[in-house]
Amino acid sequence: MARTRQKEVKQRQPDSTTIIGWVLFGLLIVSGFINVFTILSIQGLKRTVNEMRDPVNNYFTKKLDVMEAELDEFVKTTSEDGKSPYVNDVKRLRKQIEETRELWDKTSRVSGVRWINLYWKAQGAQEKTEKAWEELPARHSP
Repeated sequence: MARTRQKEVKQRQPDSTTIIGWVLFGLLIVSGFINVFTILSIQGLKRTVNEMRDPVNNYFTKKLDVMEAELDEFVKTTSEDGKSPYVNDVKRLRKQIEETRELWDKTSRVSGVRWINLYWKAQGAQEKTEKAWEELPARHSP
């Protein structure tokens, strides 16, 4: 009787390999869900970056156009006999504007991670150019 009782208890308890198998199967399923979620997140990020690439490029290009027009106006108002006394500063600022414009142009042609890296580089150049533009009239005002 004791032997049959031990047999019944043993039959009810699953062995350790079965438990390990189910745990590994559960981990495999969880891992699969994590992979699917990661892939979908990356695809969503790529789509978002591609959708915002052109509007961002257009916005900052228009800002550069306005800055260049204001620079032309500044040169006209400060020039004497057709020559501006701030020739070197204006040349340097025009060069910065052109370099920034080229960076924004590059960002419009790439996608994904390269776009993000170029965006930050172009954003830094944009801020540097805007700061130089703001300092130009202040530095040369009487």
